[in-house]
Parts: sequence; structure tokens; C-alpha cells
Amino acid sequence: MAITIKHGIIAGPFDPAPADLDAFRALRFGAVKLACGVHSPAAVTAFRDAGAFILQARIDYPDIGAGRTPEQFVNDRRDAIAAFVAAGLGEFEILSEPNLSRNGFGASWHSAADFNNWFLDVASRLRALFPDIRLGFPGLSPGQADLAIDPQVGRAMRPAGDVDFLNGCNEAVLAADFLCAHTYWQNVNMMRDIDSGGTGWGGLRFVRLYHERFPTMQIVLSEFCNNRPGIGAYAANDPQWRVIGDEYAEFLTLCSQYDWLEAVFARTLRDPAYPDQSWLTEAFEPRRIIEGVTARPAMPDPLQLRLLWPTESRRINQPYGMRQLDYAKYSGGYLHGGHEGIDLAASDGSDIYAALPGTVSRSEASRGNFANGYGAYGEVIGVDSDVPGVGKVTLTYAHFKQRLVGVGTVVRAGDRLGFADQTGNAQGAHLHLSMRIAGIACYAQLDYLNPGLYLDINTAPEPPPPPAPGSPRVQYSRSVVLLPPPAGIDFVEAVLRATWDAHRYTVGGSSDDGGVGDLDQRRVIAVNPDLWNGDLQAWYTQNYPGVDYVPVFAANPSALQAVLASMHLGDPAPYNGPNRGRPLSQYSRAYILIPPPRNVDWAITAARATWPKYRITIGGSSDDGGIGALDHRRVVAVNPTEWGGGDLQAWYAANYPGVEYIPVTAADTGQLARALSSLYP
Repeated sequence: MAITIKHGIIAGPFDPAPADLDAFRALRFGAVKLACGVHSPAAVTAFRDAGAFILQARIDYPDIGAGRTPEQFVNDRRDAIAAFVAAGLGEFEILSEPNLSRNGFGASWHSAADFNNWFLDVASRLRALFPDIRLGFPGLSPGQADLAIDPQVGRAMRPAGDVDFLNGCNEAVLAADFLCAHTYWQNVNMMRDIDSGGTGWGGLRFVRLYHERFPTMQIVLSEFCNNRPGIGAYAANDPQWRVIGDEYAEFLTLCSQYDWLEAVFARTLRDPAYPDQSWLTEAFEPRRIIEGVTARPAMPDPLQLRLLWPTESRRINQPYGMRQLDYAKYSGGYLHGGHEGIDLAASDGSDIYAALPGTVSRSEASRGNFANGYGAYGEVIGVDSDVPGVGKVTLTYAHFKQRLVGVGTVVRAGDRLGFADQTGNAQGAHLHLSMRIAGIACYAQLDYLNPGLYLDINTAPEPPPPPAPGSPRVQYSRSVVLLPPPAGIDFVEAVLRATWDAHRYTVGGSSDDGGVGDLDQRRVIAVNPDLWNGDLQAWYTQNYPGVDYVPVFAANPSALQAVLASMHLGDPAPYNGPNRGRPLSQYSRAYILIPPPRNVDWAITAARATWPKYRITIGGSSDDGGIGALDHRRVVAVNPTEWGGGDLQAWYAANYPGVEYIPVTAADTGQLARALSSLYP
């Protein structure tokens, strides 16, 4: 979709005349906002034929200020909505500015929480009637509460500010398909303002107050304008209209950078009720605002400008436009629209590639007040490119560990520029990439545009395959003492007494547990292997190749304890062949994990509580508990806080996702026995 398609305008309160449609075509906009309940369905067809790609409607309902229930609202507007849906328009903003008394506050709802519930009820009813409909949470009247009496309704003008009202409607916002916002200004500086003081004025306040608050929501600027009063009387060709047109053009350029903006609608094409904001006079004369908007260069189409992915990873850590207040502060007040580029994931020392062919125009250590005297970009490289149909494009790559190219070097797309690091103002190694295009000004962002709009995901290196469940977080040497089916608890105790203090071996009765795990070194100490059905060593060779198989024979527990205590085994032989540690078949595994401070008595207690009936594997290795490409892995973690180093459950979630984690807390072995007996009755 072309970037300018989301630029739009609000139609006036009439079905469009031919002159309205001509003006819309001249603007080369791709979006239009209608009023459901005011416009006829024919307006949908007329604007679509004039080039509108995105069509939305605000559900207009004057009676809401007198008090209406969700049921009344839906019943009164269902036919108008149905007519629009039949005409091909399926996106609706439910009402407008509900934090104003004249728009329902104090009559249809009495608080933000009331409106939250009102909206949810309406949305549920409309979706039941129109399953494919998309519904928008309405734009709010910006600014703090204004308790002056509105003479139209005899109640406070704005009982709740937009920020407070939005805070009370979290559930409704998230239930909507898109979130609408309104933004206004009266001069160019106000248009660029971020409203850090919360006055309600500031064209760019929506970045922080809407997008940063709801980063996963698509935002629609359902109404924006310069609403300076009194200029409606100016002649259509007055220079003041061109000034306002230039403001709108700059604002639209900035909005083009935000891929989370679904559409933006200027007020208004033609409306005698808003002479100060109408782009056409009542006599259909085009004001110079249209001249200003159409004179500005458009952003390139993505088909004209394709950037090769410049890092080995294809992940964006921080997109364009985030952290508005932080970047305003870091830039000394020059950046108004948030992060002026994109941050791409890049591990320390990894390669950084040229995204476009061109000539290196900058290669230096930027200087400033950050660590080691660096400026914000640290070690930085700039490359100028001449792109057909676009012009001069300058890409800036920042935070290098080492630069490999100097000024004047001619590079091809894909050439290595250097190695990633975190020099300058950076937290962790990554690549900062920013972009400027000659002739496309964006004053509020120091002319920095969003390179993320043009990154070609198809040129990124293939991502590594996701790790299999139970992949080891690191390679380590594992030994499992395997007891045969007839072995009773006395044999388990013998193994534990012989090996726990010295080795903390994992002890179990599952031959599969001994073999699973994608490890170079796996050892199975097989006690009395002749008691298994068939040749156990051959079974391991066939099903778990690479296992270092050590048979041990003992007629009784005492003999077993003596043999194991006298064994001195080196590291298992490594194996790097195929089918290493894959489970023969899927099975469910449970592992009782004993923490480091607890002695052999705790392991024996766990065995006595669970071995006779369940033969559950017991050990002291947190990795052994999580390893293995199994769909069902359970770890019963005894006193998990005794591991130290943080949250054991979070550790499993990070390193062995999919483990069923069951914590068990016990002050002594008696409590442990009772807890395990309850868990495994």
C-alpha cells in the first residue's frame, strides 16, 4: 500500500457535489471520513470512485447528549450502519469526544468507567448484527477537565480530561479494532509541540499519550486541524491559507513515518459550521491550503526504495517514534516525534552491512558527553546514495565497535561496513539506522525519516530455526545412574549414598531418561543391565547413539554402594553424530530437583515418597530437569529459593520453555515426605 493512501479528509455534512470530488482527486488522498446518520450510502460510492481506498465513518448521533442506552443507540442507528455496510464501508468510529457533556457525559454516562461499559455493550451488539464490522474507540476532546458551563446542555464543558478519561476506558480501548485520537493546533510551533505540560494543545501529543500507552493498537487520527479562529473570512487565495497548507503538509509527512497510524483525517473538506477549517469555501472555491498540501514532495513508494537488511538478525528492537519525551530531552528539544530511526538487533561484534549502494560520506567517532567521550551515535558511518526516482538518500549507521570503511569509499549493498557494539548513547549492542531524503523536510524530526518503511525482509539472513523443546542452554557432561525394573528403594538409597555428595548424579528407572538430550557427552551407568528385557547396550547404540555406556553388576544394595563409591570415571566420550539424544518416542517425564544445600537425606526422602509406585527420576541438576525434546516435562522443584541467583521458575521459562514447574517448600525431610506423598499419593 502506498504510504500516502492513509492521508485523508473529513467530508462535510453533505453528500459530495462534483466540486467536492474534484478537490478530493486533486489532493491525491486515499482516505475519507464520512458521517453515518448524515451521509447517504451514495457518498461511499462517490468517494470510492474518486480514489478513496480507506473509507471510515463516524456514527453521528445527536441524541446522545440527552441520554441514550446502548440498546437505544444501536436500535436507532442499525439501519444507517447496515446501509453503509451494504455500500462497502465497514469501519466505524463510535461517536466523538464522549468526555464532553454535549456528547453524552452526564446523561448517557457519568464517568469514564461508565462509558467503558457503554462502549463494550454497544460493540457487542453491533458485532452480533454485523460480524465483519471494525469498530473504533472514539477520539476524545484533548486537554484537561474544563468545568465551565456549556450553555448548550447546562453542564460542565469537559468534565474529564482526555488522559484521565482514557485511563478509565482501558478495557474498551483494547476491545476496539482501532483507537481514534483528535489533535489540534493554532500555529506551526504548536503543531510540532508534544504538550509535555498536558495542556491539550500540541499536534504531536498523540505519539506519547496514545501510541506509547497502547503500542499494539492501530491508531487513527480521526480529526486534526489548525483551528485558529477568525480566518474563515479570509479570501480563498489569502497567503494565510498557504501557511496553514504548509503546516498540514509537514504534519502529513510526519504521520507517514508512523506505521502504526492506520489513517489520518484533516477537518474538513467543506462545512459552513467550520469556516476556519474548511478547505473549500461554500462557493466551492479551493483555498490555498490545498496548494500547500499538494506542493509538498511525497514519501517514496516502497517499490522505489528497497533497503537490504543490514544486520544478521531480522528483528527491530525499537521502532521509529518511540519514547517521545526521552528523545526530546536527549536532543535538547529538537526531536519532537520520538526516536528518529530504528534500532535493529545485532549481537556484540556481529557484521553490519550496507543497506544501499553508495559513497561513504561520514566515518568517525562522534564526540559528546556519553561514555568514553562519545556523542550519541558513538562510532558512526553515513552513506549517500543516488536512488532513481527518489534522489539522494543518506543512511546513518551508529554504535559500531569498529568501522571498516572511510570517507570516500564506494560500497555495494551488502558490503560489510563494520562490527556492532554499543558505543555512544546505547544500552546493549545494536545497530541504529536513520534516514534522510533530499527534498523531504520533516522539521519536527530534524528531517529524519523512518527507514523501517523500506526494509526488505526478504533480504535479511534466514533466522536460525527455533530450538527444539528441551534443547540444552549450554553443553555440559551428564551422567545418569539407571536402575532396572526390579530394583527396589533399597537399591536407590545405595546409589544415592554412594554418589550424591561427590557427584549428585541423576538417578532413575527410565532408560529413555538416560539417553535423551542434545549433548556431546552423555553417560549411562546401567546397574544390572541383564535384568532388562534384551541387550541394553545394543538398545542404546540403536536408539540413543553416542551414549557412554557403563555397566555395573551388584548382587545387593551394599555391593552396589561399594562398587559405585570406588568408581573413578573421567568425562564421557563425546559424540557429534546424527540422531543425538532424540527421544525414541514421546513420553512424559517427571524430575524431582533437590537444591544444592540439601544433603543425601533429602534425596533419599524424595525417593522413599515416590519410587515404589512412580519410579520418578531424582537429581540435583536443573539442566537435567529441563533437557530433552519432549512435549511433557515436569520439574518438581524442592525449595526453589535455595538455588540463589534469582527466580528458578523464570529461569526454566527462559532456558527450558514448556517445562511444567511445580514448586515444593519444606523446612525438613518430614515436611518434604508429606508434600511429595500428597503430590504423588
